[in-house]
Amino acid sequence: MNVVQMSRSTRRFTPCRVPVRIMIFTPHSNPWVSILAAIFGAVMSSSALGQSTSMMPPEFRIDTDVYVDTSRPPVASTQTLFLQNRIVDWDDGRRRMMRIDLQAQQIELADFESQRRCRLDIGPLASRVAELKSQLSQEQIQAWASAKEPIESEGSYLLESGNLRYRFTTANAFHPDAAAAYAEFANLSVQVSAIYPPYKPPLLRLQLNEFLNLNSLLPLEIQLTDLRAKSKDCITARLLVQNSLTAQDRERVKDWDVLVQTLKLVSDSEFFQVERNARQKSSTLK
Repeated sequence: MNVVQMSRSTRRFTPCRVPVRIMIFTPHSNPWVSILAAIFGAVMSSSALGQSTSMMPPEFRIDTDVYVDTSRPPVASTQTLFLQNRIVDWDDGRRRMMRIDLQAQQIELADFESQRRCRLDIGPLASRVAELKSQLSQEQIQAWASAKEPIESEGSYLLESGNLRYRFTTANAFHPDAAAAYAEFANLSVQVSAIYPPYKPPLLRLQLNEFLNLNSLLPLEIQLTDLRAKSKDCITARLLVQNSLTAQDRERVKDWDVLVQTLKLVSDSEFFQVERNARQKSSTLK
């Protein structure tokens, strides 16, 4: 299977062969959700997928490991499968899934532990995030957003606001639609995470991903530093891009399609209330 690797000094592709990894993480899968989804979600306009340069969108996979300390094992690992008209994100450890149907313009979130699922229409998400942004003062916007585009520095890019700093490395997308599809998925992930429950929109992350989208780039590593913290430690995400799906990937998608239908369909408020209760119970046991 071909994957994309890149040194920090260049942005060239080097194809190689690696074993298939089945490491998966999805939004709303554990207490890291509100942080990780906001940090490593991406953004683009939903119309970008309509600007395809080919009739058949590429099918591929992105594996992501998230670290609070890169000398230790990752705190979360994700696998996202991109199909022609669907995107599937599955957390095998927490048994949670997000399925995005781009034709039906609908998101389905599934929790196999609680045996529940909910559906969200894609259309209203962007306007609800915009509403959250409108509630910020100008001072808050300046603290969470940058007035400048990312600058290239020492083989990576730097983007900074008053409170946060992103440093990230990238590779040219192996296909123009791959960059658009990744950004579409991450955009929807961050929108859901910003709304349930409502958080401040991750403005700096949205700027970063607008840059990625406009330049047809895929991120390979993203570091986030909270400039308000004393330690200045960063959270790091490392992404592995595999530009095709395996037979095992496709079989798992078929199995998930069957299993999701066995879950109880509930409202979004009920679905996320179950999640909040589970987090509160977990925190009381520590």
